[in-house]
Amino acid sequence: MKTVILFLRHEEHGVDGSIKQELPPSARERARARGKALKGLVPQIDAAYSSPQVRAYCTVVETLIGHGALMPIRTDDRLGDVAMDGVDPAPIKAKAKEMGIEVEELCFQPSQVSLEFEQLMLKRALQGANALWQIAATHDGQVVLVGSHGGSRMEVSILGLKNPEAKTFADLGTATQIIDRGQIVRLVVDATTGELVEEEYLDL
Repeated sequence: MKTVILFLRHEEHGVDGSIKQELPPSARERARARGKALKGLVPQIDAAYSSPQVRAYCTVVETLIGHGALMPIRTDDRLGDVAMDGVDPAPIKAKAKEMGIEVEELCFQPSQVSLEFEQLMLKRALQGANALWQIAATHDGQVVLVGSHGGSRMEVSILGLKNPEAKTFADLGTATQIIDRGQIVRLVVDATTGELVEEEYLDL
């Protein structure tokens, strides 16, 4: 059977005077409103997963509240950002600024940072894809909300589902688009093979 994964990027964080990882009130309100809008499209959510990092976890919580589908949220390190791999993001941000591009864009040009970063991004793509496949297999035929991070995880994980035999970062191909903060990508995954059957970027 096929599993629907609602792949959710965390909301804006560290603004409105809040602690860096926390969601400010404005972001919480947006997440709840998005959850309410999502209910009109997807009436039932059967399970929820998240990166263990606060901004992603809180976004999942607030989205579930808006949807009216409160439930336990399981965490998986394979959904986390580069900090989960012990990477200092400061040099990556500095390189993106030097190139005049967003950090998310640089994640698709990892060789501009270093060979080590390029290898890490390939590893993260395949790890993330494996996490999504395992979630799909665990919840065969169900709908699962999964919170994660843009640039260094979500887009490359989707590419990993499409190209599970990739040996180099170039083998992954090109992302359909960069996922906005708070945006949900609807993925339909074959629970048996891990094949990505459908990919839809929702505008809620």
